[in-house]
Parts: sequence; structure tokens; C-alpha cells
Amino acid sequence: MVGEQVAALYVVAKALANPEEPPFSVSADGTVTGDAERGVSRIVWVSGGNVTSYKHGTHIGEDGQPQGDWVARGNYASALFFEDVSVDCYWPQGTDEPETEQSLYLYLLTFDTRSANVDGDISVVGGELTASKGPAQVAAWGATYVCKLAGIPEGPLTAYAVNVEDETLPSIVYKNFVDAPNPIHAVAPIASVVVNGETVTDPDVVAAALKPGVSSLAQNAATDTESFPNGSLSLGLTPPEALGLTAYELWTATELDGQWQPFAKVAQKVAQEKGLALGDEMRYSRLRIEKEESLEIPLFKGDPTRFYRLRALGSVEESGE
Repeated sequence: MVGEQVAALYVVAKALANPEEPPFSVSADGTVTGDAERGVSRIVWVSGGNVTSYKHGTHIGEDGQPQGDWVARGNYASALFFEDVSVDCYWPQGTDEPETEQSLYLYLLTFDTRSANVDGDISVVGGELTASKGPAQVAAWGATYVCKLAGIPEGPLTAYAVNVEDETLPSIVYKNFVDAPNPIHAVAPIASVVVNGETVTDPDVVAAALKPGVSSLAQNAATDTESFPNGSLSLGLTPPEALGLTAYELWTATELDGQWQPFAKVAQKVAQEKGLALGDEMRYSRLRIEKEESLEIPLFKGDPTRFYRLRALGSVEESGE
């Protein structure tokens, strides 16, 4: 969507056995963490456009292309014309150089930060392009391996994002020529939050700071709308102490100690079986809670008992939070 962010970063490591598999994780709050078990010593955001910019990424514009320092141009290969967008990547000025035995691995990232308010309106969280993290409320992310460098490049290194659909293009050999990655990786749990001006890492404190409150629960009568023919539940919600870091997903089960599932999947299955209309599933799978809200949940005929939980994206507990 317009406003989404695409970025580039260097992974500093002695050696990566399989660099195609991203050696890092991305949390819902945009934190990128290198995998120390795979030999990653640190993550360094690229300076895009020029060596002093400290802009590691850019936003997607109305035309669906990265904007700003990313430049669109046309190319020919084997008499085939295609278009790409590219950016010059630099090692950021003033950043400590890697050790002699370490290499740099360049990656191109995209972040899916789509989320919905209780009315189902979908928007994205673009994020600051010079921040130490990626954007917040990441629901999924993608990464493409660009190349390996023995040390800091003397000049700029160019990363390409391709926006074409042609089966012949993958056979074209270009240095640093890559496809824009699809955001398919799940986010990792958030490891730290700021509470009363202090950064805390205790898992229980982090969970408590990310936990929204339930202020009310009321049952509504059936309406003549297609979405709530059997009535609904109005779930009153209050925002968590740590605002704007993650979105939430509604989970459900017919028994409290039974099997919990995302409500969007259950509702979609019931709707298909009974020919009901269901609103955008992002209302239940990527819910943004930044003020007092009321979430309306459809009830199903012949389904007398059901339990609900809100789960922060990236939660490691299947039963949710």
C-alpha cells in the first residue's frame, strides 16, 4: 500500500552458510535482530542515496514504486526492455568498520504494516527512515539477499527492486539485480518496551505493557444486515500502556482449554458454509488499538458457547495474551 516502507541493511558476519535464508528476525515493533548462532555479529542499516544520508529506506508512492533516493529507469537485456528502481547503498559514515575476517551481506527488506481499526479501515505505519528500527506494527516482512562483500565498498553498491512480471527475467544475470521481496516471514515477539521512560526487557513486564484492557462485553440483537444476522457481541477495549508497537489478532475456542484458532479463519469458514457475508478479516486479524474502541463480533447460529482472546502479533503463546 501507499506509505509502506522498503529498506536495505548490511549483516556483518564471519561467514553465512546459506545467506539466501535471512540471518535475522524482525519483531512487530520493527526491531531487527541478527542470529548470533549463525555467526551474525551486528546489523547495520544502509545509508541510501549518499554516504551521509542515514536513510536506510523509503516509502512506496502512489505509483507503487519506492520514492525519493530510489530512481526508476529502463534497461535492455537480450532485446527485452524492462523497468526497475534502484538505490545507491553506502556504509554509513562514522560507523565502526567490520573486523578483518568479517564480511558484509546486503539485504533488501519490505515490511507489511497494514492494520485495521475497529471500523475495518485499513492503513499502514510508514515509520521513520532514519530510526534505529524499522516501522512499528509489522505484521509480516520479506528479505532478499543481494550480495556478499569482503569489506566496506569503496563506492556505492546498487540494489535493484524489480516491478515486472515476465518469466524470462529471472534468467537475466545482473550484479545486485534482485526482486522486491514478498513479506511472508512471521514477526518475532517484542523483546523490550519503554515503561515510564525506562526500557524494560522482563518478559512479564513487556507482556503487561502490550496487553490491552477489556472494559465491557455486551450482546446485541440480530440485525437485518448480512454481517450480523444472528446478533453480535460488542467488546469494549482500552489501549495498552505501550502504544503503537503492535497490532492484535482475535482468537477463539469453543472450550476454554480447547484448541484456539484465529477468529478470522473460523468466521470465514462458517460464512462460506452458511452463505453469510463477512467484513474484511483484517478487522479481526490485524486490529489496531490506540484509543478506547468497541469491536463487534458476529454470533453464529447453533454455536452457544465460545471464548475469545486477543493475541499480540508475534506472540509465542498459541493461546494468545
